[in-house]
Amino acid sequence: MPEYYKLEDLVQQGELDLDLTVNDPSAGAGTAAGEGTLASGTDRSLWVKLDAPDTDWERFGIIYRLDVTDVDLASNTKSFNGPAIAETLPDGSGDTSLFRLPRGKTAGAGNNSEWVALDVDMQGLLNAGVLLDSEITNLAQVKAFDSSNYATAAQGTLANTSLQTVTLNNVLHVAKNGTDTRAGFSAFDVSKPYLTPAAALADASSGDLIVLWPGDYSAEADLGGKDGVNWKIEQGATSPSFNVTGAFTFTIDGDIGGHFIVDNASANVACKGDVGSDISCGAGTQTAGNAGTSIYCGGGTQTAGSAGTYINCDGGTQAAGNAGTSIQCDGGTQAAGNAGTYILCLDGTQTAGNAGTFILCLDGTQTAGNAGTYIECSGGTQIAGNAGTYINCAGGTQAAGNAGTYIECAGGTQTINNANTSHDGTTRPSIYLSNTGSLTINNSRIESTESGAEVVEFAASWSGTFITSDCTFVNTTASSKGISYGATVTGNVQLKNCTIITGTSGVSIDAPSAQTVYIQGILNVTHELNANVDWFGTDPIIDPGFQ
Repeated sequence: MPEYYKLEDLVQQGELDLDLTVNDPSAGAGTAAGEGTLASGTDRSLWVKLDAPDTDWERFGIIYRLDVTDVDLASNTKSFNGPAIAETLPDGSGDTSLFRLPRGKTAGAGNNSEWVALDVDMQGLLNAGVLLDSEITNLAQVKAFDSSNYATAAQGTLANTSLQTVTLNNVLHVAKNGTDTRAGFSAFDVSKPYLTPAAALADASSGDLIVLWPGDYSAEADLGGKDGVNWKIEQGATSPSFNVTGAFTFTIDGDIGGHFIVDNASANVACKGDVGSDISCGAGTQTAGNAGTSIYCGGGTQTAGSAGTYINCDGGTQAAGNAGTSIQCDGGTQAAGNAGTYILCLDGTQTAGNAGTFILCLDGTQTAGNAGTYIECSGGTQIAGNAGTYINCAGGTQAAGNAGTYIECAGGTQTINNANTSHDGTTRPSIYLSNTGSLTINNSRIESTESGAEVVEFAASWSGTFITSDCTFVNTTASSKGISYGATVTGNVQLKNCTIITGTSGVSIDAPSAQTVYIQGILNVTHELNANVDWFGTDPIIDPGFQ
């Protein structure tokens, strides 16, 4: 049985050069046999077949369909001139009522090889099961349908002009012009990306890479990740947040638009870029760049960059950069940079840089740099640098540098090295010891400019230890005092190679009751010691010219 195709498709493909104007009988002397008529009201599809009765025909051997609307009917009936050709229709019946359309030549006898037979006996075709256009409901009903000539609606109009599939193995793409309706598409089809990162992640498996192309995806739900599924976030793309609670290992190459959380002891997730808001590690191993807001470690091991606001360690091991505001350690081990405001250690082990305001250790072990304002230790062990204002130890063990104002020790053990302080006596004397505080000060020059006041004061009932080495205490105002005892002081005072300089009518060491000072090496003073003060060791050298 012949195959059936639309005639116009064949013409478009360049296989036939057909003049689709119906030939008038007067145009040439044709053979009358085989003439037929066609009513202009006929609404059936007409069929054309290329026949080969002569040797010079091209042998197509195919019947092609031509709609009636393609034929120009000038009147109600029309005769078509052409030689008679007996044709066997698909139903097996013979028919000689065939019309002819010219194939690039004038119709006439002797031109059989240039004619195309036009069959108007539609009843025979209908009997053979041929369907009209209006009756076809799916492509399977078209006889000898060749799917290579067609395409799906998603691909385009024709297969040979449609958008072809291009795949990169193990790479899924996400773009704003994509689709999450994946029927008929490969997950790795570059030309058909996913619309949402979540849909791509759902189809991905270990070893795959998801590429997020430019666009804002930050409003979408948090991504939990998958084990072995890595991400590439292109420049111009704002990703959703990542909240990893599974035991996954993967890498994010690029910036995260929202927050970045890792909270599984077996997770190991690294972001090679920056994070738009918070970076948080509750467990596992987390690596990230800078945070738009905070960096927090509650457990596991965290390595991060700088934070727009605070850096806080409440457990685990944290290494971070600078903080826009505070750096705080509540537990675990923390190493951080400079803080825009304060550095605080409540527990654990903290190592930090400089603080814009204060440095405070309430417990644990703290090592910090300089403070814009004060340095204070109320518990634990603190090592700090210089303070913009005072240095205070109320408990624990403190080692600090220079104080902008005064040095106070009310408890614990305090060590000051290489200080060079001048203070006007506001709030406290330049050095003030109370309660059980113990201070060791080395290689320092401490001065007070407060009129008639002391440089070093031991508060009433002080019972700690004051040890100095290679220090100078100065107040050159009249009636000033170098060291002054309060009532009922029981503390221990040791002076090694020290100098005390006081003003006119001043007193080097003053005490309201009997006190003993231990002198090692040389003690130079500009004025005598109070009569209540006794000493062990070498006698003081009194010389008003000391400076």
